[in-house]
Amino acid sequence: ALQHASAALRADEGVVLEAVKRRGWALRWALGDATSNKEIVLQAIRDSPRALQYACTTLRASREVVLEAVKRQGDVLKFASSNLREGADLVLEAVRQHGLALQYAGKAARCD
Repeated sequence: ALQHASAALRADEGVVLEAVKRRGWALRWALGDATSNKEIVLQAIRDSPRALQYACTTLRASREVVLEAVKRQGDVLKFASSNLREGADLVLEAVRQHGLALQYAGKAARCD
């Protein structure tokens, strides 16, 4: 398991990709650029949408990445950037999956 691997292996994008293919939650233990690699993060989210919380700030602001996550588990909207939480379409998708995801929407999106 990735959490027991050396720092060098946890930073190796090939190793991390293989780990998240088996268990998306492994993104939690990734180091370095692995959490900013879109392919790795999307793979992790497909298995475990909550892995979004371990993605870099840039990917948590990526509409494509966050949409992939909220389509699978709406309440992960809370891990998205504040700008994305203002988007009515993204919030609507999150609420379709999990009604209580509305609590994580930005003020403007809640009023729409």
